[in-house]
Amino acid sequence: MGYIERHEHEARSDNTAEIREALEAVAQAKNLSVETLLEAMATGMLAAYKKQPDSAEEAEVRIDADTFEIRIMAQELDDEGAVMREWDDTPGPESPAG
Repeated sequence: MGYIERHEHEARSDNTAEIREALEAVAQAKNLSVETLLEAMATGMLAAYKKQPDSAEEAEVRIDADTFEIRIMAQELDDEGAVMREWDDTPGPESPAG
């Protein structure tokens, strides 16, 4: 599934504040926390990723709660479910999913 990451970042000059305000507005309108909304977005993104022909069998979506950077991390698991290998499989802007 997906999860929300929190990291310390330098101040950014992009639209992070606007994204946060929009998410907070939607969360408040739906009586949800922003974290719950981000988790729902990650779940939906993972479902869309899994529909891609070359998607990894195992993957998770990571959304940075501070910058809203989204990454799809594909994984190879061993027989016990432990991650043996992990790689960034986030679609780029030129791909059909991006």
